[in-house]
Amino acid sequence: MRQKIISQHFARLTALEQFLRTSDQTYIEDIVAFCQLQGKAIKVRSVREDLKLLREGALNGVPLNIVVENKQYRIKASGDKWAYESMAASERDTVPLVLSILEPYKELPAVKKVLENLKTTHRLGNKDVKLQSAMVSVKSVPENPAFVQLISKLMGCISRQVACEFNYFKVDGESGPELVPKFVEVYPVQIRIYDNRYYLVGVKTIAEWVPQSLQIFTLDKIYRYKVDESVDQDSFQTKTFDWDTLSRAIDLDHYFDDCVGIYRNYLVDKTPSIIYRWFKGWAASRVEAVPLHKSQKVVQRDGVNIRIRLEVFDTPELKGVFDRFGEYCWE
Repeated sequence: MRQKIISQHFARLTALEQFLRTSDQTYIEDIVAFCQLQGKAIKVRSVREDLKLLREGALNGVPLNIVVENKQYRIKASGDKWAYESMAASERDTVPLVLSILEPYKELPAVKKVLENLKTTHRLGNKDVKLQSAMVSVKSVPENPAFVQLISKLMGCISRQVACEFNYFKVDGESGPELVPKFVEVYPVQIRIYDNRYYLVGVKTIAEWVPQSLQIFTLDKIYRYKVDESVDQDSFQTKTFDWDTLSRAIDLDHYFDDCVGIYRNYLVDKTPSIIYRWFKGWAASRVEAVPLHKSQKVVQRDGVNIRIRLEVFDTPELKGVFDRFGEYCWE
């Protein structure tokens, strides 16, 4: 008889664990009501004792980190104590998405460490590794190891707030790329990605710290993907800068707010323009599903055609975006 009671208790604990992982309502009253549905009258005191047993690892020897937030109970992953087995079903379901997002960056040192940690310390299941194919992301990082190292080097310079130098093939809109690279020395503040291409945002070390000094460098135009930290020729000390001060001085937080794309002529693009554009067919479907800019609004419909309104800088890059849609886009 006692064995039957123990088995029933174990079954209740198992059901209670699953309830905590999957339920949207986990107030103590909801937990009591759920336990009573298991076929036995139970009091709040007994429920609290069950929660204590779960915290102590009564199931499978794995202690559950049950926390109370806003009077609701839930199992929370924390530090080295959490593992794949301690994740809620809804959390495990999204593991393939996480892996897919990280996959293009797997050669970057920090990302490689995170992936290894997921598979070892946190005992990520082999099933979830295989299910990575359930979510496919765009590979925006080339397979070229030198390019990956370039990104890593620049991120290191930004993190340590040191100037960097490199030889750069500047792209001219009229004459095309230069045949001979020019030496550039900058304070790097940000790496941006647009249309699967990487860009460095920075200010030349000889320039004033104002928004019009902000410059953008295409990473694949850096000669041989080689970047070095800059050294002062007099003191032989690495040139440093204060990232917070510089980013505020060039208005980094809002500099690109009204851009479609990556480029902006600060001396010309002062105030965003109101731009209207028609789209039809597949172009209309795509633009409505994936807006060109956060300001986009559909202001008119004509059958399958839509007319959108944008409040952005009227730049050559914006025109290039429209041109991609060909005859399916017009004024």
